[in-house]
Amino acid sequence: MDTQHLTQAKVVRELTGDHCIVRELLMTYSL
Repeated sequence: MDTQHLTQAKVVRELTGDHCIVRELLMTYSL
């Protein structure tokens, strides 16, 4: 399930408050 992934992304999003940062981090982890 993607529950853990979504939760982590949500936490990071709340901490950063910026979609660009989260998106960049997700792309980095994808690599």
